[in-house]
Amino acid sequence: MSTRSNTVSRIARRAALSLTAAAVIAGGGLGAASAASASATVSGNAPALVLTSSTASSAATTARKESTVARKESTVARKESTVARKESTVARKESTVLRKESTVLRKESTVQRKESTIARKESTVLRKESTIARKESTVARKESTVARKESGTAEKER
Repeated sequence: MSTRSNTVSRIARRAALSLTAAAVIAGGGLGAASAASASATVSGNAPALVLTSSTASSAATTARKESTVARKESTVARKESTVARKESTVARKESTVLRKESTVLRKESTVQRKESTIARKESTVLRKESTIARKESTVARKESTVARKESGTAEKER
């Protein structure tokens, strides 16, 4: 008998909580929850539902707490989303900076290569000018030798 009455009480409590929750969810507020709430009692073998305000208050508190938890979870999710967005922005900006630095390095490398080419060409020009000067010096020496010989030949002829 005691097991049966415990089972009946448990079923009645569940029904009362369901009624209370339904009233709160339906938007009737605490007044509707108080009117709809019930607690289980057993008189003899027949379960009876008795209206109570404590069950409604308990259900309303539970609903309020669940709502608060859901709101806080939503806030946390929003903040995490904001952090992720900001991190993405930072990563994008860092990528842009790296790309620009790479471009600068490439341009500097191009400038150095062109300067190296110019220096090589100038070196080639200087080498050619040196060769020309050496050849002109050789020609002048030979002309001087020829002139000296001609001068010596002319004196001998006199």
